[in-house]
Parts: sequence; C-alpha cells; structure tokens
Amino acid sequence: MKTKMIYMLVLIIIIQLLCGYNYIGKTVSLPTFKITVNSQEIDQVKSKYPLIMYNNITYFPMTWNYSKALGLDVNWSREKGLRVASGNKGVALSEDNSGNNDMNAQYEARLVPFTISVNEEIIDNDQEEYPLLLFRDVTYFPLTWRFAVEAFGWDYKWDAMEGLSIDLGAEQSNEEISIEEQVFVESYTYEDFLTPKYYTDSDFRNEVNQFRHYLEKVTLLNPLNDDLSDYYISANGSFGAGKGPSNTEGHHPALDMYLNGKTEVNIYASHDGFISVDNDAEKYRHYVSVTKGIVDDEGKTVGKLVTYYAHIDLDKDNSLVKEGEYVERGQLISKNLYAQTMGGPHLHYEIRYYRSEDEGNEEYYGARMPDNAKQFTELSVEPWQYGYWDPTVGYGYGNPENFGIK
Repeated sequence: MKTKMIYMLVLIIIIQLLCGYNYIGKTVSLPTFKITVNSQEIDQVKSKYPLIMYNNITYFPMTWNYSKALGLDVNWSREKGLRVASGNKGVALSEDNSGNNDMNAQYEARLVPFTISVNEEIIDNDQEEYPLLLFRDVTYFPLTWRFAVEAFGWDYKWDAMEGLSIDLGAEQSNEEISIEEQVFVESYTYEDFLTPKYYTDSDFRNEVNQFRHYLEKVTLLNPLNDDLSDYYISANGSFGAGKGPSNTEGHHPALDMYLNGKTEVNIYASHDGFISVDNDAEKYRHYVSVTKGIVDDEGKTVGKLVTYYAHIDLDKDNSLVKEGEYVERGQLISKNLYAQTMGGPHLHYEIRYYRSEDEGNEEYYGARMPDNAKQFTELSVEPWQYGYWDPTVGYGYGNPENFGIK
C-alpha cells in the first residue's frame, strides 16, 4: 500500500510537470471598490468580464469593447498569438452586463499559454512579476505603470473615496461601436476555422462576428454525455490537425472521439434543431446532422448552426431519428458507431457555421481535387494554411473547445 501511494504521488508530480506551469490555477477575486473607465462606472456584479485582483494588483480584461474604448488595437493569429498596440483614438464604451458575479467569491484564472506582444515587444510571461492571466477565456493585463501608462498611454489613479479611474487621456471619439464591432469574439484561446473571406473582407468579418455573437446564447451538450470520462481524441483527430499524406492537404475541422473500440454507445444531439440523415455519404458513410437557425434580437436569422455526427451505423439504429424530424437538445440520435471505420470505431463530431441563405448541408472545404476544382477555388489563409474553400457557401467550422467539448 505504501509503495502504491508513493507511486501515485510521483505520477501526480510528473503529470503536473508535463502539463506545465501555465495550467496551474491562480486564485483571483473581484475588487469591490468603485471603478470607472472613461468616466463610466463599471458594474462589477453584472459585468461578464469584470476587473479582477491577483497578488493585490488589479487586472484589466482585454476584450474588444474595452480595448476599443481605450485606444488599443488587438489582433490574434495562431502563429503570432495575441498582439496589442496602442495609439488609436478611443470610442464610447459599450459594456456587456450579462454576468452575475459573486463579489465575495474567489475564482480561478491561469497563466496565458500563448505568445503575447505589446507594441511589437514579446512578453516573457514566465518572468513577469505580475503575469498575464486568462479568466473566462479572456486575456487580463495587470494595471501596472509599465503597461497602463508606458505601453498603453492611459491615465489612471486611485482614490480612497472615488476608487479606481482609468481614462484614455487622449481625445476620444463620440462614435458608438456598431453591433458588428461589439460582437468580435473575445476568447483569444480557441480559434474557429473560418473561410478565407473572413480574414480579407471587413464587412464579411462583421457579418460572421454578428452570427457568432448570437451563437453564444447556445450551450452545446457533449454528444458522448454518458461517456465523458471514457473517450479520447487522437492526435490526428484533434481540431485543426493536419490531414493528408504530408499533413498539409487540409485541416481536420472536427473531433474524432474514440471509445477504445466500443461501438454500442449513446450519442445525443448537442442542441435542438431539425434532423438530416445520410446513409450513403462519400466522406462519412453514415451521418446524422442537426440544423438550428441562429436569430438576432429582432428574430432575424443571421446564420445556421449545424452539428454533424458521423461514422455511425444507421443500419443498426433502426430509424432512431428520421429526415426532417425536430429533436431537442439531449435527445438520443444514434446508438451505434460503425465498427469498420478506418482507424477504429469513433465519432466524428463536427460543428459547421452556415450563412442564413445556405441549405445547411453543402460541402465548402477540403483538398482541391479534380472533381471539385471548380468549386474549391479559395486557398486557406493565415492562421489556417491548408486546404481550399468554396467562397460562396458557409462561414466555417466551430472549434468544439469554445463550447467546452474537448
């Protein structure tokens, strides 16, 4: 027994070392004093991304709305990470007050695991006295003199009566941020795999961002909800993995979820919507998909969310669901994986984003082959380099990790 305990302790230490220091949780709290940004008081209770405290230092969320209001330009790419630059004119702050925070609670953040540069200078986060943190999948900067004043050019001060005030200092614009700009996806950690037009056309990018904003209201259920501790994802079956003989013909836009050879498994709809069934699909053999229209505040459809459940065995499912049937989130849609799938039985789980005018079943990405050369005409662009797209269909693929599925 003693030997076993020692072995377990050593194993835990090894796992922690392999996982890396970046993934060790950091305990943070929420400041209760008054906070104003550009003379606008922040509601820390309702703020989706409140300011936080770590090691007695206040930390600031680098969301799109805050960065725009305080004159910063924030960009993300898979290769270069998060890039922050100062020098822009600020705009009116638009808060996201969809939160419900317990001001007396302690929360967990972690160190930022990706590259960050400020005004083109790389930040060595391991050497920072007050390191950059991730909280609710948003990057947080410490409000030190170095960052707030020297790097960002802000005016900030503390008063025992009036609390903390942060101002751009330079002349500000009265321009409001449009809804399209407001809805810029604020999680810089898990990037969706989007059509090249998103990276080259600002109007189209705003359209996609608006769709993703309203998509945030949808909570996806893990399709293997009965087997959460049993499945694993292979390296080449992870989201974004290279595909093809040289691993450069395309990216894998899905998760391949293995259950150690198990074929009898309950597979659930991640969300409500309408069923489509295909038992003769070239890519997947058998699959079921669920389509849900995403609507804005006025009820207008701004796009479609479609989840694909592929490499299942419809011959054994006995018409568990039918074409055109409406299903609820969590409804059983399949009970069998196909035993002869290359690489072993597994669920191919894919999240697709379609435009409102799309049918919701079109193929719009893959390797460029003779039979689709006229359709797949747009080469992927940074940060996604591999594969070709049909520029007239679809927005791209959702990263399951943004929905807590990994």
